Amino acid sequence: MEPLSATAAAIITGVLTQGVQGLARQVGEAASSAAQTIAQAVLDRLRQDPAETKTVERYEHAPERHEASVEAAIDDLMAADPQFAAKLEELVATYKQESQATRGGINVGGNVDGNVVQDNKGVVIKDNTGTIYSNTKPDPT
Repeated sequence: MEPLSATAAAIITGVLTQGVQGLARQVGEAASSAAQTIAQAVLDRLRQDPAETKTVERYEHAPERHEASVEAAIDDLMAADPQFAAKLEELVATYKQESQATRGGINVGGNVDGNVVQDNKGVVIKDNTGTIYSNTKPDPT
């Protein structure tokens, strides 16, 4: 399992590289909002430390290149401030829950005539009554 600091840094990098709209298309509006909250909380908190101000500036200009530096800074911050670590853990859990909700839903509407096989995982939509048979589960990542 990936450390919390690595997960948080990856989420923040997504916010910085994809922007709000791009991230919303990928993970959904609620997860994008949660990601923005994480980015704001972490970057604001790191900016409070004069030693980390340059790290944040470099990261904002080249997120993928400096992600490891921010991950290390988040690690240090969590070790120094257990309350912040608990808050970050809660924020990341919210993000994961919201992104799972987006990936797990399937909406079907209209009439189906004949059999339609969606993929090789066993999803079959049968007859024009709209009955749906499925043995798939949401992606756990």
